[in-house]
Amino acid sequence: MERGSIDRLVLMGSRDRPTAASLFDFKTDQFDARQPKMWLKQRLEHHRPQLEIYAHVVAELFNLPRTSIATYLIMLASDDLVLCPT
Repeated sequence: MERGSIDRLVLMGSRDRPTAASLFDFKTDQFDARQPKMWLKQRLEHHRPQLEIYAHVVAELFNLPRTSIATYLIMLASDDLVLCPT
């Protein structure tokens, strides 16, 4: 059994029936200023499995199609908001 906490979940749609969601995960990874693009790409790949699990759980809980859930990393060290396709 996996354990984790979704940092921020935004549900869109009506009060009775969400039709889409955005999932945000805050990260405090050590920033490599020498290679910022490579660092961001590596962090994205490193955290993708966690976001895939979160998106799957949100899809199941709210009966949403997986394609209606957007996942994002908020990289605090580099001040980046990154869409993470899952």
